[in-house]
Amino acid sequence: MEASQSSSPTSQDRRSTVVPAEPVELQVDAQSGDAQSGDAQSGGGGLRGLLSSWMLRPTPTAGASSAGSLLDRVIAARGSARPTPMDEVTFGHLERPDQLSGAVEAAARLSEAIDQGRRIVIHGDYDFDGVSSSSILLRVIRAIAPDHPVEVVLPDRYETGYGLSAEGLVAMREDDVDLVIAVDCGITAHDAIEAGNRAGLETMVLDHHTIPRAPDGAFDLPPASVVVHPHLPLSPGDPEPDREACGAAIAFKVVWALATQRFGEAGSPAVVKQELMEATILAGLGTIADVMPLVGENRTLAVLALRMLTKSGLPGLQALLEISGHEPDAGTVHEETVQFQ
Repeated sequence: MEASQSSSPTSQDRRSTVVPAEPVELQVDAQSGDAQSGDAQSGGGGLRGLLSSWMLRPTPTAGASSAGSLLDRVIAARGSARPTPMDEVTFGHLERPDQLSGAVEAAARLSEAIDQGRRIVIHGDYDFDGVSSSSILLRVIRAIAPDHPVEVVLPDRYETGYGLSAEGLVAMREDDVDLVIAVDCGITAHDAIEAGNRAGLETMVLDHHTIPRAPDGAFDLPPASVVVHPHLPLSPGDPEPDREACGAAIAFKVVWALATQRFGEAGSPAVVKQELMEATILAGLGTIADVMPLVGENRTLAVLALRMLTKSGLPGLQALLEISGHEPDAGTVHEETVQFQ
């Protein structure tokens, strides 16, 4: 790499710097401004003070940086494909539930619990993602089986704290709960879920937080009947998916799979179809509120949610829109309204 080692390089030096074909690490001394590549630094360059590490992107494909509009050139320089324009995003851009590890299995277990009349508790979280994911599960289950015993439990931020507890799960079992669906939590609750298992309580985990690792580097999953997580491969031996999804998006995929299993691809009753539409909105809002990267399917969910939000029939969402100052005829809601208002 050609780079000046002087603390005050000339403008000519800067213009002649060559961007390498492969990424290299460039370390810059915050005190003196000296710059060295990782290889030079390892040879004892005597850099001082705090170091900032810069990863230089490989040179774009020939022609990619000079063709098309400014937006096309910027996207190409970042090594990305141009996304579908927002006004062209449709439900067809969503991945099917069978592309999320565990979603179809979780739906099957949930469907069986409904048929058997098992009492269900949805254990969520106290942030927007936890509340919206709990709402998705509750509303769709009630739309499918209006008289089924199902309820939501949300922890208190200050009294009970985040996640599952052994005492809480055992108490639920003593209160004749048969199945707990932990959503937006549970991936690290090994001891609590094991305590529930010993008491005869089934627990499913729908989570997106970091999965613990065993000493050999393998995923250390909790002893739940089903674990749904965006980082789990679809089949043993497959690579770990490189994607992020919030709890509400995971809940959306599970209820989508549940409706498909019970009614077929296009046979859901109108009330269930309406709840799946509302679930799409909640999943997109959860994606934005939980600060997921707005790429791929996350972007699709966010776009659909912002587009349909003003048409939602959920009183809570309509009240939030009114409080935020968004007029009913103002059109598509901006993501900053969701994040900051």
